[in-house]
Amino acid sequence: MKHDLPEFTYVGRPITDRESQQLLSLMMAAARPEFEKPFQDDPLLMQEFLGKLLEKRISVGKLPYTMTNLFLVASFATFIDRAGHAVMLLWMVKKHSEKTGKSLLTLNDWVEMFPYKVPSEDDLMSWWEAQKVDEEGCCNNALDQPAMWESNEGEK
Repeated sequence: MKHDLPEFTYVGRPITDRESQQLLSLMMAAARPEFEKPFQDDPLLMQEFLGKLLEKRISVGKLPYTMTNLFLVASFATFIDRAGHAVMLLWMVKKHSEKTGKSLLTLNDWVEMFPYKVPSEDDLMSWWEAQKVDEEGCCNNALDQPAMWESNEGEK
């Protein structure tokens, strides 16, 4: 069953000096195309729990989009640190992919999605609670239901 999810919007928090330095390093790496590749091709990311979780969601759902290793490292360095956050990131990637028509989101897309701030913990928790469903015999997270990932419907 499909559920209407609220659009993910956020107040955000400023990027810290440390995060800015990390992002600058990533942007310098992105200047060399051989350094930016689908994250599934990066053996270090595929050893990480969250990398494995995202790859599994993408492959099992046969999702027509993914992100590069630098996109994912930027996310890990700033606001993704647990499974629920990773699933929310994948939803944001889905929405950006549908809006832009891109199937491989790069570090430039990350900067476009999060130009000045990244989601705060409160932003993420608020949206996570908003996607909860209360159905008999069903998972309580709308984002855990395969039907939510099938098309660009499902978000108000």
